[in-house]
Amino acid sequence: MASILHTADWHLGKIFANSNFSLLPIQEALLEEIIDLAEKEDVDLILIAGDVFDSYNPPFKAEELLYRTLVRLTGGGRRPVLVCAGNHDAPEKFEVPRPLAAGVHGIVLIGGLPVNLSDFSLETPYYSLEGRENFLKLKLKTKNEILALKVLPYPSETRFGMSGEKFRQKLWDLLQESPDFTADKAILLSHLWTEEAQSTGSERSFLGGIELVPLHFFSDDWDYIALGHLHRFQQVAPKICYPGSLFPFTLEEAEDPKGVVLWNANKGLQFKPLSAGPPIRKISCQDLEEALTQAEQDKDSLVFLKFPALNLGPEGIRRLKAAYGARLLGLHFDLPEEIISEPPSIERLEPEELFREFYRHQYRENPSEDLVRLFCKFLREVQEP
Repeated sequence: MASILHTADWHLGKIFANSNFSLLPIQEALLEEIIDLAEKEDVDLILIAGDVFDSYNPPFKAEELLYRTLVRLTGGGRRPVLVCAGNHDAPEKFEVPRPLAAGVHGIVLIGGLPVNLSDFSLETPYYSLEGRENFLKLKLKTKNEILALKVLPYPSETRFGMSGEKFRQKLWDLLQESPDFTADKAILLSHLWTEEAQSTGSERSFLGGIELVPLHFFSDDWDYIALGHLHRFQQVAPKICYPGSLFPFTLEEAEDPKGVVLWNANKGLQFKPLSAGPPIRKISCQDLEEALTQAEQDKDSLVFLKFPALNLGPEGIRRLKAAYGARLLGLHFDLPEEIISEPPSIERLEPEELFREFYRHQYRENPSEDLVRLFCKFLREVQEP
């Protein structure tokens, strides 16, 4: 039976806002571990379910790392690698190098919608890969097995160029679609958010996308549904799985296991944790002094700090950043219950109050009236013709 390695949400080029800490060296070590695992397990296919980059315009080194990794994941031509774009990925970045990869390395990059793979064809001593409209027909020669592979990049109203019920119907049709050839197994690769799946708060939703895809949208004919977008490993249904991100991006993820998934029809699903990178800690502190003491006691771990609802102010946050340096991944404050129960509606706020809300969110205290007046002065200057 075919063996598949499923991974997602690499977010190459990610920089943490609290400290400008770049993940790239850690991400490189994690990808090296994935390459080694693919070789050790001798997998037949690699599926990467979107958000390989953290932004539409990633650093050059992040792009270089991606393409170098994809070539190595093919195992010298022994296995194909399929990649779909996520909501963080610019579709055109996938489409530009696609002619260079297709038919040479067995790397299939799918960014744009609608998807048509009719012109894709590749024959190697190990497999043949043939495009059949919205499907790829993968024949594994050593196992005499045929897989029907469907790749659906992040579906949104904007990317499809349609909205409302028309968009929902299009998504239903794509997820219910069957190949026009006989296959031993049917596999779906996509980047979307399903009902009953658990978010950790670090996932970003874009306007113009269906927020939660109902589970009944997926055809019963799929043998495995390899998804990305949500950053916690979870098996939503017997056939539907998110491997999660390779690194924790929020305090809620700090203690989650991070890794990739192996799947085949006989053994089912196996989660394989990754170990590269420094230790990560979630530290709860009652005040600023306790947090500064913790910084002295542990100088090796990457840290998420959690505080009760207290006012640190700009100076307190500056001292924290100075004490922890690049090790500070995130700050979390428990908000008072009245703020949680009645969050402000930004649609109804004037620019001045928006500035006040932003400042309170950033520094946990009210801005001075002098600062507000200065903001309003700059705003008027920008708005004047």
